[in-house]
Amino acid sequence: MNKKAAMVLAGLVLFASGAVMGFIASRLLGDRGPLAMIHGDPRQFAAMALHRMSSDLDLTDEQQLLKDTFAKLFQDQSTPARVRAAAPLGFDRKLWSALVELGTPLVRVPEEAGGLGLSLHDAAIIAEEAGRHLASVPLVEIIVTARLLGAAGAKAAPWIDRVARGDAIIVTALEPATGEVGQIVPGGAVAAAVLALDG
Repeated sequence: MNKKAAMVLAGLVLFASGAVMGFIASRLLGDRGPLAMIHGDPRQFAAMALHRMSSDLDLTDEQQLLKDTFAKLFQDQSTPARVRAAAPLGFDRKLWSALVELGTPLVRVPEEAGGLGLSLHDAAIIAEEAGRHLASVPLVEIIVTARLLGAAGAKAAPWIDRVARGDAIIVTALEPATGEVGQIVPGGAVAAAVLALDG
């Protein structure tokens, strides 16, 4: 690339990044307008932007109840002694049964496919509590996989039923299955099946 082309490209990148930042700033400032950022204290702008973003993540009453329910469940069922006992496979069958009873594996599966149809934010709340208590179950893995199965239609319905009953743990491979090289699959040690891209 010659020097002139590099300068033009750099100018375009600077222009584009300025336009993007202006757009984001105007969205975050709301009714104050895009010029408020230029005339105010940058620390004030940063505090205002942080407040605006965090208010989008405030929990509703239902989400607070969800958080409290799972915090209590994991506090009772994922004690340090139980986590140590589950260490060889990273799996606590009793905890898994309690989660299945609540329908947790199907939280992101649409209702019409037999799931609870909860939001991604709801699933993140549950996952946060699981992580906080070192839950010895492949929770995120099964939530993601069940969501994929829920979108797959009638062919996947028997698998969703098995997950709902707690008969099967199904996880997703992170790489396509080529048959040539093995791969580490999170939760694979306790999975009845692994969902993978072919090829």
